[in-house]
Amino acid sequence: MSQLAEVGVMFMMFGTGLHFSFDDLMTVRGVAVPGALLQTALGTLAGCGVGLALGWPLEAGVMLGFSVSIASTVVLIKNLADAGLAGTDGGRIATGWLIVEDLLTVVDLFSAVPDTNLRWMTVPANGVAAGSTFADLQLRAKTGAQAVALRRDDEIEFAIEADMPLCAGDILGLAGSEAQHEATLALLGNGRG
Repeated sequence: MSQLAEVGVMFMMFGTGLHFSFDDLMTVRGVAVPGALLQTALGTLAGCGVGLALGWPLEAGVMLGFSVSIASTVVLIKNLADAGLAGTDGGRIATGWLIVEDLLTVVDLFSAVPDTNLRWMTVPANGVAAGSTFADLQLRAKTGAQAVALRRDDEIEFAIEADMPLCAGDILGLAGSEAQHEATLALLGNGRG
């Protein structure tokens, strides 16, 4: 059941990628990027303070604060679309803001996974790899959007079947854990375990 839930989340995030492009983010970067960074930093600090007051380790407090400081991009985009506000300036800024939060979430989640090469203090060293992965994922989202716009069902099916394992591989490539690679391959039916 949890695997079905994870697949559902992947489909929702794929749909989110169809509604937003890197060019849109660049248009609203003056508000969305500093706003998301400031909100996330303040929320993370507050959560870290609560965690430390409860006697938690620093990492647990940071994760608590970070988790509380972000919002659901999928829910926001759906609500904006339903209200007819997705194309407004405010809608684009809100979506850009949450896309920045999503990118921060990926980095934070990698730092929380044991046995990875990505640690809190090595984020700058892995920034190039992360940027490359995000650019690759953005290109795939645009390709999928074109297939949907042209209503090419065979291309949509192929994109979903081919890109999901590739995206997972790209993301796991950042983490670099042999155990994670093996788990992904096993899930896809190609693993040794």
